[in-house]
Order: sequence, then structure tokens, then C-alpha cells
Amino acid sequence: GSIGEVEVVKSLETSNADQEIAKEQAEVQARDLIASLPKFEKPAYKDGKPVRLEMVLPIALKLD
Repeated sequence: GSIGEVEVVKSLETSNADQEIAKEQAEVQARDLIASLPKFEKPAYKDGKPVRLEMVLPIALKLD
């Protein structure tokens, strides 16, 4: 199957403007990374029929 919508479920907490900018850049890169994954070999199946599947892929980020 292919990847559809990519969204950030939980964002980093920031304490200043520089961290906010870094957070936004990191989120863009994380979304782009997930969106660039190749098509999956097989779709998800339920009752023998292909179905949409929602996944949450954790990506750990740390701002210094």
C-alpha cells in the first residue's frame, strides 16, 4: 500500500523562539521522511480484503 496523510501527533515542547524554529524544521523533516518511504509490498487485509491502515511511527527528537 501507499502512504497517504502524514501528520505530527505529538509535538516537541519549546521554551524560546529559536527552539520553536528548530521544532518546526524537525517536524517538516520528519513528515518528509515518512512521506518518502517506498510503497509497502502488501496492503493491510481484513476478512481477506485490502483495507486502509492507520499507523503511528514514533520518531524521537531532542532539541539542544
